Amino acid sequence: MASALNSLWSTLWLSALRPALLGGIVFGLGLGVACSEQPKLNSAELSVSANNPTAGAMGPCPDGVRRECGVTLGRQGDAVNCAKGSQLCAAGQWGTCEETSKFDLPATAPASSLNTLSLSMPVPCVNNPCDPACRFFDEMPMVPYQTSPDPTQLWKTGSLLDYPTNTLARVEPCATVSDCQAGLECDQVLESCVRHVAGQTDISCATSDLIVAPTCRAAGVDIIPVCNRGSVGAPTGVKLAVFAPGQIRTLNPMTATATCLTTAMVPPGKCIDVTGCGTLANGAEIMVNPQDGTQKPECEVDNNWSVFQNSACNQSICQAGKATGDRNECEIPLRGMPNVGADLLVRWPLNEGAGTSAVDVSGWTNNLTVSSGATWPVGRLGGALLISPTGPKIATGASINLGDTAQLSVALWMKNSGANDYAGGLVSHLNPGTFQGWQIQRTAAGLLQVELAAVGTTTLYNATLAPNDNNWHHVAFTWNGTTGALRIYVDGLVTQAATHNAVTTLGAGGRPMSIGQTPGGAVFNGAIDDVSIYRGVLGAAQIYQMSLSNGAAMGTPAYSRVKFTPRQAGAIVTPSCSAGWTAWSNKCYKNFGASVTTITDKESACVAQGGHLLSLNRPEEKTFALATWPAEQGFVLGGSDGVNEGTWLWSDGSCFQWTDWAAGQPDGLPGASGSDQDCTYINLGLGTAWRDIECGDDNDDWSRVCEKGLTNPQGSCAAGQIAGQTGTCYELVTAAPLSHAQAASACAAKGSGWGLAAISSIAENDFVAGVVDCQQPWVGSVSGDNFLVGEPTGTAGADCLRLNNLGKWLDDTCSTARSYLCEGPPVMPPIANGAPEELTLVASLAACSANNQYYLDDPLNPTLAILCPAMCSRLTNTPSDLVYEFGCRPPLGTNVVTQTYESDCPSGTQAQWAFLVYHTTTPGDSAIQFEVRTAASVAELTSAAFLTAGVAKLSPMDTQNCWYTDTCRVDLFDLLKTPQNRFNTLEVRATLTPDSAYISPQLQDWEVTFSCQASQ
Repeated sequence: MASALNSLWSTLWLSALRPALLGGIVFGLGLGVACSEQPKLNSAELSVSANNPTAGAMGPCPDGVRRECGVTLGRQGDAVNCAKGSQLCAAGQWGTCEETSKFDLPATAPASSLNTLSLSMPVPCVNNPCDPACRFFDEMPMVPYQTSPDPTQLWKTGSLLDYPTNTLARVEPCATVSDCQAGLECDQVLESCVRHVAGQTDISCATSDLIVAPTCRAAGVDIIPVCNRGSVGAPTGVKLAVFAPGQIRTLNPMTATATCLTTAMVPPGKCIDVTGCGTLANGAEIMVNPQDGTQKPECEVDNNWSVFQNSACNQSICQAGKATGDRNECEIPLRGMPNVGADLLVRWPLNEGAGTSAVDVSGWTNNLTVSSGATWPVGRLGGALLISPTGPKIATGASINLGDTAQLSVALWMKNSGANDYAGGLVSHLNPGTFQGWQIQRTAAGLLQVELAAVGTTTLYNATLAPNDNNWHHVAFTWNGTTGALRIYVDGLVTQAATHNAVTTLGAGGRPMSIGQTPGGAVFNGAIDDVSIYRGVLGAAQIYQMSLSNGAAMGTPAYSRVKFTPRQAGAIVTPSCSAGWTAWSNKCYKNFGASVTTITDKESACVAQGGHLLSLNRPEEKTFALATWPAEQGFVLGGSDGVNEGTWLWSDGSCFQWTDWAAGQPDGLPGASGSDQDCTYINLGLGTAWRDIECGDDNDDWSRVCEKGLTNPQGSCAAGQIAGQTGTCYELVTAAPLSHAQAASACAAKGSGWGLAAISSIAENDFVAGVVDCQQPWVGSVSGDNFLVGEPTGTAGADCLRLNNLGKWLDDTCSTARSYLCEGPPVMPPIANGAPEELTLVASLAACSANNQYYLDDPLNPTLAILCPAMCSRLTNTPSDLVYEFGCRPPLGTNVVTQTYESDCPSGTQAQWAFLVYHTTTPGDSAIQFEVRTAASVAELTSAAFLTAGVAKLSPMDTQNCWYTDTCRVDLFDLLKTPQNRFNTLEVRATLTPDSAYISPQLQDWEVTFSCQASQ
């Protein structure tokens, strides 16, 4: 290996990986020189170290003179190990001893006939002047070692797409947990039941939360996948019960036809295969953890059902979802984990290859104009755009509005070229005139720099790593305006962590956008590829996956299906309650009986059911409760003044519209006895009036009645609207009070058939009264008589109607500004029309030839599944559903790297093993464990035991990089002990273990040193 290469290698690793290395000591290639043979290096100077920079100095030294020095690493048997460096004299004092990357002697590797089993041949140490017999193996694989996909499948599952629509596994638009069964969850944005994502957990659930994924049959065996959405593992022995059709979504089903138990723990976010429930008939219903007295604790029991289908088993589904024809979602992200909390705002793949346009593929069509004559070279992911400061060649947009970026993530690939002194912008969305926006740029010194600017304040943050080696590097930054957390990433690792609290938002509105140039005109010199911008903060694991050289996806998914279904309007469906719940007004009620839990615990139990304790907003509601459960001794109510003493609110957030306190109640007032009586109840033995009581009271005489909203009917009303029992939709508008005439116009503007609510019956009045809470909104007209006593007053000008807190009708002056209640026709629900159409996977965009196809953005490293243009047009231009699911990519397993080393010591000497040092990257909780063993020969190694030499980890102490001057270096001499430390053969074993998010560690390089000492 040539001296120039060695110098380049050491300089590269020092600059890229060891910016804060103590003393900067590196062992290189060259001839060993004894201390006595170095005229410039005496014993006093050898004792100089970074911790004692002036040791050995004899009086003032001449300024500007540099002399050699050494850092003693220690004595190992018959050898003294030290590292050669140099120190500079300044102000008459010798400075810190540092490695200079300059070698005084040529680095020539002598010819050797040794048949080594290692990656490299042993060569003399160049920077150990204390031991002329020092030799070392310089191990640097062509590609860093990392873990590979584990061929073991996580679990088997049937296809969600095969489930018939009439199984009640889906109720859409969904509103509550119970609407979505069979491993489905309610997407609150789509209001649609979508597939549970593997690895996803509910952080609000402090125990387990079990669901049954789509079932399947393999080799005649019926398989029931049981998954855990909670944050704690579910124990073994959880019951599964099989029932005849017709009981799905009930909490107390009839006698089961078969039962079986889980035989393993279900970890958070994972699933297990359960067999042994016998041969199941199609349509049979399965419930996990039935509430029959044998149940295990879990957060939610309303989602525990599935319907058996004997479809073929697929690889476990790790990504699934649904897009509708009125949403432009022609790209499906294929990351190993979903981009939780981050919405894609724009993405320029820069794969055009020619022309003057950079196309935004996010669906928002924020295309950029590319300078004429631009070059489109091969990029990191497909094509790229070559940016040039002589021209210039850039991509720009005059005014692009990305919205109010209070949380932001930006990611791209960059590769500098030519001279490194060009400062230039990478991506900029910054208006220097208004000081709003952000940019990421490269400084003249080669540093990555992020600038955040708003309301006249601009702040710069530099990354600690400068990727200036003319290779592709992944660059990203994230900013959270709520916490101020700013992170800059290079190649997936954090290189700057700061807090930016100057502003909480970067502002909305159109601003200039550019790739390759700052607003001031500084142009980057190099290539840029695949720029993406998100609203929200991408996690460190997500960014690391983006940066992996072998791709975040780890290969094409083994299983993928996409189905397209046109829609037609169906029949109106009115709101309803889940089985076992009773409907009244606009709510559902269920009595769970008495228990010994406290009132606080009773409220928590109702919240777990998706509701709250009983809130008596009107006298009629009290009458309903007493008539529905007449045999009770009393009821716990949801009223409390625990937040503000004396101010009572119901636990669902509604105000006290009326009161019905018993005489002398409430008596828990400030300064009085029992001032902590912050909760309410009715003791029917003392009458039906309300009383206050301590929230920690555990009296078991009073029943827990929970209430929650009606299940939103299938597709009847838009988001923010409430479906009525007469098939209409209501919307209460409180944000901007209007006069009666203005309110009528605002309601009419919502579309055909909309206007102020027309109350046509007392039943309808009861319903809307439960909607308005403490508002007194305008309504249009009423039929019947529910006027407040003394109303209408007939007062001049009081010609308009409002609804008061208790649902009574009053006349009022029409010019008064009030909230208002609108009423309109329902949206017809989407009903599937015919059989779904399965789409065809093609090789690339160029292979798109029909209107039923999709492709992967990079078949070897897929990050997106993209609908072909004709298929995208079908989705976005017709009422339709697009349902998709993709199999789990194999998780990473451990990787064991083993290297065997034989010394080439001359006759009369034998090896004396010295050090093992290494450079690694171990993100998250990944780790690399190093073990060693020795023997007299290679053949005898198998009978020797390995000793743990060290572990490379990020935390609790960062041991990712342990070099010669680091305290975590492995001292082989002390570890192996005599005589094993002087055997001829050494074997090193490194075990690479991925972290819990299946992110791989990397082993970049390591060195093994030994000394040839006289045989003993």
